[in-house]
Amino acid sequence: MENITEDTVINTCFGQCTTDGSCTVSSDVDVTFQVDMNNENTDGGVFMFGGFNGWNAGANPMDDSDGDGIYTLTLTASPGGFEWKYIGGDGEETFDPAVDGACTLTSGEFTNRFILVEGSDNITMDVVCFNSCDACDATPCVDPALIDTTAICPAIFAPVCGCDGVTYNNDCEAQNYGGVTSWTEGECSSASMVTFQVDMSDEDILGPIYVTGSSVDGWCGTCVEMTDADADGIYEATVELESGDHEYKYNNGGWDGTESLDTDEDAACTLTTVDEGGTFVNRLLTLDPGAGDVTLDAVCFNSCDACETVEVPNTSVTFNVDMSEQTVSGNVYIAGATIDNWAGAQVALDDSDGDNVYSVTLELPQGDHEYKYMIGSWDTSEQLDPEADAECTLTTGGFTNRLLTISSEDALNLDVVCYESCSACVIDNIAEANAIAFNVFPSVTDGNLTIAFPAPLLGAAQIELRDLSGRLVKNTNLSAGMTQFQLDLSSETDGFYVVRVTTGSQTATKVVVKQH
Repeated sequence: MENITEDTVINTCFGQCTTDGSCTVSSDVDVTFQVDMNNENTDGGVFMFGGFNGWNAGANPMDDSDGDGIYTLTLTASPGGFEWKYIGGDGEETFDPAVDGACTLTSGEFTNRFILVEGSDNITMDVVCFNSCDACDATPCVDPALIDTTAICPAIFAPVCGCDGVTYNNDCEAQNYGGVTSWTEGECSSASMVTFQVDMSDEDILGPIYVTGSSVDGWCGTCVEMTDADADGIYEATVELESGDHEYKYNNGGWDGTESLDTDEDAACTLTTVDEGGTFVNRLLTLDPGAGDVTLDAVCFNSCDACETVEVPNTSVTFNVDMSEQTVSGNVYIAGATIDNWAGAQVALDDSDGDNVYSVTLELPQGDHEYKYMIGSWDTSEQLDPEADAECTLTTGGFTNRLLTISSEDALNLDVVCYESCSACVIDNIAEANAIAFNVFPSVTDGNLTIAFPAPLLGAAQIELRDLSGRLVKNTNLSAGMTQFQLDLSSETDGFYVVRVTTGSQTATKVVVKQH
């Protein structure tokens, strides 16, 4: 905290540096470290050391199994700051805080490499040069100083592919005539792996999305299907193409949904050809020899440009849940992917008027939102039934959650629903007026529980045992004439339980405590 001169609110998250109040879900992640030792002495190996291993310089050797001079090591790191250094044959790294401040942390007289580990995704660090925050200076492909036009090279054809993408008759010609600093045996391939990308977010999807062209699929139209694995509306397909010019188009479902590009408006990315068959306006791609793998920028369907992003305002949504049929011990929370990333026990609802209806108002984007209510923690979250609660839930992969679809920016005040139900709570006056008499003892038990009736049952009865989240723990049917029944709670967790007895139109409940 620097230069605090007035009342200040620090709004951050435990173990994180955010200041806008947004907390990311953090967990242990795998971090892959990479250091380029091509310019260094590696006799005796290369090691990584830091706070993670008690600054033991020889405890964690790094690996260069492919012999490219880049040593790697993958470690599991916990959320928070992570300090380390690399050490090679000539000793450990030394940093200047004024020069290397971009990747280091200086504490007193010690300056070490530093990263902040946060989030839940694994991390692969960029390759850096030993003793530097940056990559090593790459050797230039062509060095004019190597060119010697007077050199006499053998007249043999032993082709090599120069790093400049040119095929030379032999390595002598590559160095002396081309001045290239590296090459590989064999002729250069002029082919490139080209990844096409088209943004369909502004379009009605009519079927599979295709890329088609003379060199792509012979203008088949539906032979090369594109995919949208991450469901972001951008479809991709990778095709191997030779160097040269390539005309192509995108098709939405097939030729009936092909792009209609304009000669003038889309001139920046198209080629117009007029022949006896008509006028054809196609996208144009030019690949240079040795271009390598190419990923084209994502463009909007029927356009040379990226799709315009339209900012959609959030919608104010008030959630209401009736807890009158529950024993509420602690806070009532709401959780969901778009609410708290399913963190749980973070977004609390409020019952300031004491009517047992808990509410909270949130700003949410338009679209689908899955969520649940819980009492205190995930251990007492709602248990919704895929069939009985189908009208307000969505079941995916064994998880049944409430579902809300927001389709406009108008504020929503959701109907009050009963906890673990799609409907409002209903007061059972008949049950209250015709309560069956029974006793439960002991009221605090470490295992066995006895349910006793003052007189033999006149008809069949049902006993339900539920925890405070409403989860059904035991369900037993009793025969007419019984006066006692024992429940075994020894395998259940400690806490409050509700015993409900129902016979005919009569019902009654009592609360017991399981405690070791």
